[in-house]
Amino acid sequence: MAELSFRNAIRYLFAGVIAWGYLAILDLELVVSQITLLFLHTGDIGGTAILTVTTTVGGTLIYFLYRTLIYELIIYSMQDNIRRCFGDDNYRTDLMERYGISTREANTLASLFEQELLKERSEGRGLSYSGTHLLYITAALGWFVILLTTEQAGIAYLLRSISIDLIVFPLSKWALSKFTLILIATILFSFVGFLKDWNDESYERLLFLSIPQIKRDILANDVGFVRRKISESSPANPQKHSPT
Repeated sequence: MAELSFRNAIRYLFAGVIAWGYLAILDLELVVSQITLLFLHTGDIGGTAILTVTTTVGGTLIYFLYRTLIYELIIYSMQDNIRRCFGDDNYRTDLMERYGISTREANTLASLFEQELLKERSEGRGLSYSGTHLLYITAALGWFVILLTTEQAGIAYLLRSISIDLIVFPLSKWALSKFTLILIATILFSFVGFLKDWNDESYERLLFLSIPQIKRDILANDVGFVRRKISESSPANPQKHSPT
């Protein structure tokens, strides 16, 4: 439980800190002036407390929005579809194929496998998965800033700004506009996060494959998942299982 709380604290607090970072990149003077004003009115202790609570609450909201709207709806599907194109599988596609279930059901079943059959997961792996989410959150906030900036400045202006940056970059003492820097960083974080997530899911599949198939089938049957793909080919289908 301590490990889980620590991992969640990292995810929630980091999302809030990154949000402040992007705000500072966009308008550093405004962020500094508002924080200074906060400390002047509330004092050091009050200002620190309010800033910490605001960062944590905002980070928690950002994390759950990312997890629900981006990771589970978009990234899962991208991972699964790309793997299918390469003839590869992850733990979700394995479960979806074997039990004839949806992506969401496969994730639910995978979480159950982890809780019941993979109890001895190391802290290092949990922190590794947190690192993947931190990369994705940084990228997601970057894309949000890019969309917001594009809406305000116009796509033509931003494309012209990027073109000028690329042309004069070797002559400008490595100076780039804020928008170009955010765009490059966002693309980099997106790629690295996706690659790390790919490797994490491959490892997760190996963990599941280390569990005897009969144990996985029994647990899936106990929680009511219909085994459409194997019902005809597996005569030893345990329709009713009573734990001893």
